[in-house]
Amino acid sequence: MRTTSLSFALVAAVLAAVCLPRPAAAQVELVADGLRVRIDQRGQLSSLSGPASQREYLEAGQPAPLLTVKVGGKLEEPTALRWDARAGVATLRYAGSGVLVRVKAARTPTHVVFEIVGVEPANLVDAVIWGPYPTTIRETVGEIVGVVRDTEYAIGLQVLNIKTLGGVLLNDEGSDPSRSSVAQARPWGSVLQAFAMDRSRPRTVGGWNGQFPNMPVDPIPGETVVGSAIALFGCPAGRALERIGAIEVAEHLPHPTVDGVWVKAWRDLGRSYLIASFSEATVDELLGYTKRAELMSLYHPEPFASWGHYALDPKAFPTGNAGMRRIVEQGRALGIRIGAHTLSNFINTNDPYVTPRPDPRLARTGSSTLVDDLPAGATAIPVASPEYFNNEKANWLHTVVIGDELIRYRAVSAAAPWTLLDCERGAFGTTAAVHRKGSSVGKLLDHPYKVFFPTIGLQDEIARGLAAWFNDTGVSHMDFDGHEGCWASGQGDYGLERFANVFYENLTHAVINGTSTSEPFY
Repeated sequence: MRTTSLSFALVAAVLAAVCLPRPAAAQVELVADGLRVRIDQRGQLSSLSGPASQREYLEAGQPAPLLTVKVGGKLEEPTALRWDARAGVATLRYAGSGVLVRVKAARTPTHVVFEIVGVEPANLVDAVIWGPYPTTIRETVGEIVGVVRDTEYAIGLQVLNIKTLGGVLLNDEGSDPSRSSVAQARPWGSVLQAFAMDRSRPRTVGGWNGQFPNMPVDPIPGETVVGSAIALFGCPAGRALERIGAIEVAEHLPHPTVDGVWVKAWRDLGRSYLIASFSEATVDELLGYTKRAELMSLYHPEPFASWGHYALDPKAFPTGNAGMRRIVEQGRALGIRIGAHTLSNFINTNDPYVTPRPDPRLARTGSSTLVDDLPAGATAIPVASPEYFNNEKANWLHTVVIGDELIRYRAVSAAAPWTLLDCERGAFGTTAAVHRKGSSVGKLLDHPYKVFFPTIGLQDEIARGLAAWFNDTGVSHMDFDGHEGCWASGQGDYGLERFANVFYENLTHAVINGTSTSEPFY
């Protein structure tokens, strides 16, 4: 009788132990060298601490969602988390929308990685936000590099691909004119954050930080939030730069080196250079000045006949790329780099992308249609809608494209029937032609520098072409000046990151560079 009762009691105790819920704090715990991350059963960070010091750096009383989603224009934090320890996958549930997001979580010796590996339903999520993660640190806040630190300790967030943009999701194109906001100061400390957008569906955006309202943007097939990934790290304050380099190597990110040294630790970082308009005939004298002043580079401010295709100006370089190669060799013999200035993706009106036949991939702010046939000599163009054409806040070249013809107009009629007035037919070396009723009339996106811009596909082609020119000539110094021109694609900061990345991936040698708009992945 006693044996039976004891057996029953043991079984009951075992069942009770199995059925008891586990403590919320133990839901997910990832420990790397210098950082412990805990996430509770609601999908909120419950701890960011230093394993050695046991000091807590997560600001108490502030929301700290692992991942926020944007669905139907509204931001939503997770309400529940299910952890599959064997697979290392956290499934986040968002009760308001019914969305489920699967996040792969892993630790490495130097950092913790979070990556989105699945979204259900896939077509509901417009964007995701990593965080924001509130910290108690306020002494030094690195907005672009994504590191906050005090005198002893640093915590950082690094984006791991170009689809993951460091900072705050401010608008429908995903751009931030402040350069970046991966880290931001708060009265009680700081926050770290990043985001990614679904770009796989057609959208309309306020292009270039709102300059071009209701701008249609073509989809980028397969470019969803799946694959967005970040790294979190913690380390002694003085080792933050070293830790960033280790993450780059571990995650197979761009890790450019010069003379075998990581560029962020390179001895000549920030060294001065000479900007001068040299030619094949005058380069010897200017190389002499550069050598005497012990400068890093001789940098040409405008060597190209046009931006877009980047052919050299034949007046300064009558033998073309061959002449530039000889100049590079002369400079190398003296320990001097040769540099060339560009404006990233800006396209001059005399470039082959514009004339004599405009490339169909030139960026447009929008379009309307012809409401009547248009003879080749007509100087008034009847359109169905004035939208896009009457945006005088951002309209410097007043240029539309119909078929293979570019047309400039002076103004838009003040009332219906809507008409583009005082038109210059066959502008920029194109040919005036007859156009039929119903034809598309596209408004080209332009700039005060009197240039046009590419869509994202043409932008990739320009970046590859620019890299090919650097490869062919051996020129090893440039700047992504006008980098903000990549907002013209309607893809926000993603466009900037993509241009630099495509250029980098197609280089065969190191090219020292700077930029007008520093972004976290760049």
